[in-house]
Amino acid sequence: MDDPYQRLDFSVEPSKRGGIALMAEVRENIRENLMPLEQHFTNVQAETYLAMRRFFAQASNEASAIVGNHAFNDFEALLESLINGDGRNAARVTRALYEHVVNYCDVATSTDSAERYIAHRSVTAESLSTLTRALRLLKGVEHSREKHRLKKLSRESAPELRESLRRYGSGFRRGWAATNLRQSASNHGYESQYEVYKLLSQVTHGSFGGVLGNYGQIGAGNVHRVGLSLDLAVLCYVEGLGAFQDFAREVATRDQIEMSGLVQALDELLAQWPTYRSVLQAVDGALWPSDAPSGPVAIVAVYPSTGRVRWFYWEPELKVMRKAFPPDGFAWLEEEARSHLIDEHAGQSEAGKPLTSAVSGVILNPEPGSKWFPAEAILTNPQREHVHWLGVH
Repeated sequence: MDDPYQRLDFSVEPSKRGGIALMAEVRENIRENLMPLEQHFTNVQAETYLAMRRFFAQASNEASAIVGNHAFNDFEALLESLINGDGRNAARVTRALYEHVVNYCDVATSTDSAERYIAHRSVTAESLSTLTRALRLLKGVEHSREKHRLKKLSRESAPELRESLRRYGSGFRRGWAATNLRQSASNHGYESQYEVYKLLSQVTHGSFGGVLGNYGQIGAGNVHRVGLSLDLAVLCYVEGLGAFQDFAREVATRDQIEMSGLVQALDELLAQWPTYRSVLQAVDGALWPSDAPSGPVAIVAVYPSTGRVRWFYWEPELKVMRKAFPPDGFAWLEEEARSHLIDEHAGQSEAGKPLTSAVSGVILNPEPGSKWFPAEAILTNPQREHVHWLGVH
């Protein structure tokens, strides 16, 4: 496994190395331990293919087919996310699948809803025609062609958009449906699942609950984890698979399309949730450290033979460092460091090594192109470098 720092001990779990893990390492452990579920996932994928082929050949109207396009594509993304433990993506997809179920029920049973759904393509075209940020990245002929394409899109979509706004009102720009999602869900018997939709919306909208599985308190410290949210993956296994199963059942009922094989395969996969939950909880437990990890530390280093001062960006958990730019406005601190370290600690450094001190309250920027190197090349005892006498207040 490729370790960019060359410092990770893969023989111990991440919780014993400050919670630091490679994404490939985590996914490999998840996939290995989910092998008992592999055939169930394969069966669902096989039945989904057959159901998809039948659906697009038999869907009752264009709007139903397009909603189905969303549902089948998002379900493929859900399966991939669950297999990899990617809970944040699974949350977004599960939320979308709930909307697809409700929207499908709307357009499959109401001619007006189906017409509104298709008419909203003019709003989409208008929105696409305003996306000009990328133009600055194009030059010459390519720039002219793209600018012309956007203007043409706006011009050609304008008549249909005017007609849609005349027919449905100015609020049509905000959304195609005549009622809000909650009301539509209630109309079709899906109001009880709306709370799940609201919870998962916190991931999409960046609300507090959206960091489930990626944020925790360890001791007195708040710990933020960047990577997979296995808690969300466990939640979305049931809710996401269940939402797609609801879609399949609605298709069978409203469009009379055969879906029994898919529904059965999903039942069998859903029955494996306790195993899935157990595996991901075990992996999650191996990721969270027992103590809050240390943040990056600024190190000021003084070379006794010359009095030269250098700054280093230190990652204590990895025990690696990089050369860093001096912090702005801290020339005075360099003078204090030179005076204090040389006057009081001269003769205490190992041969060839500078005298060093950690500096609290200072965030350094590593020099571009500088390489990580072992901290012990600079620090006499990198595990115990906790001097804060130069703390900034």
